[in-house]
Amino acid sequence: MTKTCAFAVYGVLLAGITPASAQTTPRVEVTVGGVLAGATTAGDINATLLDSGNNPLVLFRTSNRIATGSGVEGLVSLRLRNRWLVELGGTWVKTDLESRITGDLEDVPPLTATVGLHQITVEASLVYRLARRGRWDPFTRVGGGWLRELTTGRALATNGFSGNVSGGIKYWMRESGPGLFGRLAIRAEARLQVRRGGITFGERATRVSPTFAVGLVIGR
Repeated sequence: MTKTCAFAVYGVLLAGITPASAQTTPRVEVTVGGVLAGATTAGDINATLLDSGNNPLVLFRTSNRIATGSGVEGLVSLRLRNRWLVELGGTWVKTDLESRITGDLEDVPPLTATVGLHQITVEASLVYRLARRGRWDPFTRVGGGWLRELTTGRALATNGFSGNVSGGIKYWMRESGPGLFGRLAIRAEARLQVRRGGITFGERATRVSPTFAVGLVIGR
């Protein structure tokens, strides 16, 4: 009876252990998902002219911001070592450029003008895997790359720099199955997105905003 109990306990312990091969980071991961980009300022600027005494006269003031937007994202991750990966990613976000006009010289009531805005980024990042807990696989990421912003109709279009510092987690739903979808995970990530350049008004400044991403990961 004692031997039977010992074998039963041993079998339960073995069933709860994840195989070492399943714990290994896939050589290649492809992620497809959606992103939600937070709002950020786009600078302030005044419309002025010179009066008869060559003094600046403010006609009106504008405060510009880029509204919250959503879009899609694709990532390809390549394993360097078991804990280190290099990642190439691209995003497209549809949002709005909003200009709040106030302080009109002729006392016109304040108004907000809105135009559609597309944001495109291509970034390279370095990913570090933290200590794994079962199927939960946390990580941190830092990277940067190219930013392209253009309004609807391309009235405004310019390039800039986009960087990210982020933390996230993957939940591996499958790790050892056959075929293309043998390894599947859900990936969730919170980022601090840093942008320099792009469409801004007034002094050139660095824009910082939160970004959230969720995607499906296919590992090989």
